[in-house]
This record gives sequence, C-alpha cells and structure tokens, in this order.
Amino acid sequence: MRKAGGTAEAVVADAGSEKDVMAFIDKAVSAYGRLDAIWANAGISGGLVPIAEQTVEHWQEILRINLIGPFLAIKYAMPHMIKQKYGSIVCTASVAGLKSGRQRPSLCGEQGRRDQPGAGPPPIRCRAPGCGSTRYAPA
Repeated sequence: MRKAGGTAEAVVADAGSEKDVMAFIDKAVSAYGRLDAIWANAGISGGLVPIAEQTVEHWQEILRINLIGPFLAIKYAMPHMIKQKYGSIVCTASVAGLKSGRQRPSLCGEQGRRDQPGAGPPPIRCRAPGCGSTRYAPA
C-alpha cells in the first residue's frame, strides 16, 4: 500500500467504548484532515453457549460490541461526513442474521439488526454487505 502512495495507521481500541471510538475517529480526522469512510467491522460471536446457559452479562457484552460498537462508529463519524458533505459508512453484516443458530442465538439476533443501519443524509452512503447468500453460506 505504501509503495502505491497510500498510508495506514493501526489503532487498538474497544469498539464498544464511547471514549475509544471518539478517540480513534478524532485521531483519523487530525491525521488526515477529513473522514471519507468508516467500516464498522468489530464483532464477537459469544461462543457456542446454549441460550439456557448464557448469563445476562454474557449477552450484554456481545451486544455492547456488536450493536453499540457500530452505533458509536456511525454516531461519531457522521458529523464529520455531514460537515464535509461526503462519506461512506459500511457495517459488516453476517449470514447469522438470516439463519437461526441453536448455540449462537445472541450472534444471530444481533446480526439481523445490523443489516439495516439506516441511510445517512445525502450524500452519505450507508451499506451492510455480507448479509446474504453465498456459495459458502446459502440462505
């Protein structure tokens, strides 16, 4: 990528932490002067735990990262995109939202919500690829 003239910066952050999300978005805007796109791709499966054996705390942690994380990324990226009148928001979805999973009910439930992040104000584009049939995961 650098040979082609591009740049990248790694950031360690907790996607479900409002403070961390605000910090990495501010860091990107400070470093590059604008925010053209955000890809909300953090997520955890919660493991192979039958629903009757899961705790409320377990579900809350999955939802904190998988639902609140993308919400925070969109919430704090969108004002920059609105101000610059341009931007793209991508939330990776999962085929788990289309199929039930006896041992991963938390993943299946939250992924079904993630495929509908809502459109941003024009010309901000919002997409959630991955929630569909492929040769690896037929619907």
